[in-house]
Amino acid sequence: MGKEKEDFRLESWEEDMKDWFLDPVNGQLDEKEFRLEFFESTASFILEVDTEHIQPEAVIIKKEGHRLHIILNLKDRKCKRSVTFPFSLDHHPISYTVGHHSIEIMIFKKQSGSFTKDRYIIDCKNDQDYMS
Repeated sequence: MGKEKEDFRLESWEEDMKDWFLDPVNGQLDEKEFRLEFFESTASFILEVDTEHIQPEAVIIKKEGHRLHIILNLKDRKCKRSVTFPFSLDHHPISYTVGHHSIEIMIFKKQSGSFTKDRYIIDCKNDQDYMS
């Protein structure tokens, strides 16, 4: 993809993200499902899942084309949020850190030369990670 076309898509996405932040549906999902914050650094896009008032037993992070799905398995139900990116996530590595009241998911801007893992499962009860 040419640099100009990529810049255009990212600029368009920045506008979409502003709309995402202002969309009242996302505020409702923050209350109904779980709070999701979005940040950007020079190296990555960062999604922060607030787990202060919920205690997930497991977290599933799944890449599907341009969408990233975050699924929290709670004791009595599942909660899900999705974020659409302006590019396919197939070649973008993901990393995450589990904190005391949050899970930080980093989607690296720099692409890898090959397909990267498409599913990450965090076992919060036993503090174990699985990748597939």
